[in-house]
Amino acid sequence: MMLSACDQQQVRTYRAPKDPVPPPGGPAAPRRAPIVWETPPEWQPIPPGPMRAASFVVNGPDNQRAEISVVPLSEQAGSDLDNFNRWRAQLGLPPAELAELERSVQQIEIGGQQGRLIEIAGASSDGKPMSRIIVAMVQRKGITWFFKMMGDGALVAAQKPVFISFLGSVRYAD
Repeated sequence: MMLSACDQQQVRTYRAPKDPVPPPGGPAAPRRAPIVWETPPEWQPIPPGPMRAASFVVNGPDNQRAEISVVPLSEQAGSDLDNFNRWRAQLGLPPAELAELERSVQQIEIGGQQGRLIEIAGASSDGKPMSRIIVAMVQRKGITWFFKMMGDGALVAAQKPVFISFLGSVRYAD
């Protein structure tokens, strides 16, 4: 079967110039991040994964390593107990009850707002070094910001003052 058009004009093509691409570092329209911070010099930026606003790695002696992430989620980012048990599971620990969570929470200021800090230490097993997680979270304008450091237990413990200083450097753009 053949189809043909009835007395219609042929398709015309046009060439239009592309929009100019601003040179790197040139006068592109500035975008303000909703949040900024001062990165500690020993933390090396790494490409952020999905959902992350930023990722860093810090290396210690004897091949120790810890990863730091900044994750913004909607205010409905799960209950504190759900998140606490998710982090415990990442360390191979069983779920905990609400009382354990409440004993683990410390108040901390993040960007001039009251936040919460939780520290969880994993158990050593099979000769592997203990792992540790420190998470800080703060809610602001419908977003819960999670700041998490996870890795070798000794390195995370040693980096805790640096992590807390990092949290103190957080500023909101608005």
